[in-house]
Amino acid sequence: MKPPEKNQTHVIRAKVQDDVGTIFVNHVMARGCCYGVGNVTLGTYNFTPFREGLGIDPDLVISCRLRLDAIAVRELRDAMNWIIAKMEEKPSETNDILEPYAADVAAAPN
Repeated sequence: MKPPEKNQTHVIRAKVQDDVGTIFVNHVMARGCCYGVGNVTLGTYNFTPFREGLGIDPDLVISCRLRLDAIAVRELRDAMNWIIAKMEEKPSETNDILEPYAADVAAAPN
């Protein structure tokens, strides 16, 4: 890609949100903070069958590692607190609740 000419706007194309994979998580495997960066390792159970149907091995594997700046850590905390409150408030009715994050609404173009 050639650089923009004088008085020309350069457009940066971002990845479309729907192109990002979804990961189901069963367990927070590790967490920490190093040099102001929050780190979270999330795990998923594979539920691998073993011994001819006599049981399953939960088979916990790392499915995602998050590295977050301080703002993202606070936003994630707020989002999880909101989700927990909704789940405890009406456990059977929370399947259809999807609310945009306030920062996304504020940043959305009119």
